[in-house]
Amino acid sequence: MAFPDGDVDESKAFEDISKKIVKKCKGLPLAAKTLGSLMQNKRTKREWKEVLNSKIWDLEKVEQEVFQPLFLSYYDLSPTIKCCLLYCATFPKDYTFERDCLIELWMAQDYVISKKSKEKGTTGDAVFDNLVARSFFQDFEKDLNTGTITGCKMHDIVHDFVQFLTKNECLIMDHRVLLANQRYWVIRTLNLSDNSIKELPEEIGELKHLKHIDLSFNHALEKLPDTICGLYNLSTLRLHLYVDGVRSGAVAPKGIERLTSLQTLDVCPCGGDNDEAFQIGDMRNLNLEGSLEIQLVGDATDKSEVEKAQLWDKKLFHLTVDFERQTNSSSSSVEILNALRPHPDLESLKIWYHNGTTWPNWIQSLKNLRFLNVGGGTQCELWPLGKLEYLETLTLWNMNGMKKFGVEFLGLEDQTSFRIRSPPLILFPKLKQLRIALMPNWEEWEGVEEWTKEDSEITIMPCLSKLEMEWCPLLQALPDFVFKTPLQTLRIGGSERLLERYQEGNGEWAKISATNPNIRIIR
Repeated sequence: MAFPDGDVDESKAFEDISKKIVKKCKGLPLAAKTLGSLMQNKRTKREWKEVLNSKIWDLEKVEQEVFQPLFLSYYDLSPTIKCCLLYCATFPKDYTFERDCLIELWMAQDYVISKKSKEKGTTGDAVFDNLVARSFFQDFEKDLNTGTITGCKMHDIVHDFVQFLTKNECLIMDHRVLLANQRYWVIRTLNLSDNSIKELPEEIGELKHLKHIDLSFNHALEKLPDTICGLYNLSTLRLHLYVDGVRSGAVAPKGIERLTSLQTLDVCPCGGDNDEAFQIGDMRNLNLEGSLEIQLVGDATDKSEVEKAQLWDKKLFHLTVDFERQTNSSSSSVEILNALRPHPDLESLKIWYHNGTTWPNWIQSLKNLRFLNVGGGTQCELWPLGKLEYLETLTLWNMNGMKKFGVEFLGLEDQTSFRIRSPPLILFPKLKQLRIALMPNWEEWEGVEEWTKEDSEITIMPCLSKLEMEWCPLLQALPDFVFKTPLQTLRIGGSERLLERYQEGNGEWAKISATNPNIRIIR
């Protein structure tokens, strides 16, 4: 039955109706699963009888007999979600959908107004989650840190169903045919990723209705035409031009600063001495609101050029800054980071291959930061990240200069400050997942001496559920406060000293299990 919390008598009242509906599924598991997803929010006999007596069951064609349960679920969708589902017919069978990319494509078609902002109407995230809940998607890929679904596939029967509904509306063709025929110049999305394209034709500038272009992974691409800068409706431009570490010779033309509808720019190579190329300061005219990845390449520009980007005025929810391919610069990476200062509402931040010894001076101002990923050889000492009130997921990796985590990491001044704290202080108040990996020189994670959860005015990591420690060969022990959190999963890999210390059956294991009986240690 589809009642998660209903009582027995209520369920029995629907038993006859439910048996008749099950018979109409004709033994198809997908049909039963789809109907289950449909019925879970239908609470009255009238609603159940409407499904049972629907004219959908009377369709005679063989293909429609298979699709009958899907029709029922489909007609229960809102118009917005129907459009988003049918759009998936343009992809081949067994295609892996990337959540964020699919939402951007829906936005390009004006099916949804935004990805996240509820003030702008139906959100892409809400539509995606609805289709997941109704079993239109399957084979989920999840973010290891957040557990959020990042990718999925569509069952073959569901794919046949959406293609059946759109058989007179969808057209898939070679891009050369597209650009040669003016009838097709009204398209809104163009995906040319992972091809052997050397040069885009100037005619691409005629596609004035384009809102989404994906040029990722075209390592042979030599040039981007200036006409691309005239696509004034463009909201997403993907320029990930690296394949297996090799970057194409193409650079973004300077005129991209005229694309004032652009919200997502992923990835944007910045730097070099080409005056005709797009520079980081040219972002000042862009109204970016989604995701931005900046790759500083070659002889990257100095901090005065970076300040021109005025990122603090752009309501991004995700920012990645990658210094890996930066060679020489008149400014240090920390000076560049300080000049990049993002909008204080930023929710996700990645900083890779930062070679400075200090953190950016604006990080404490990110009051809504939920996800932080830092790594790639950085030498800086740990900033007091415990003061970030909304941080849910923290990933630290390959920080070669790191030898010790002190209490400063938690946000304490020293070992005694917790005794005199007033009012009470919560450190890492919302942190759920912490992953630390590839730390070859890390030897000590300092605890808080004489701190007890019961007596102190300080609370440490009250929401922590998952801790991953991978390839930290010199670290011998975890601080005691870790085991006073609601930790459920401790994953230890490639760290022999930790594995030996917390092996099930020894004294440390008995101590941990007594404090936290629900913990699982995974090796």
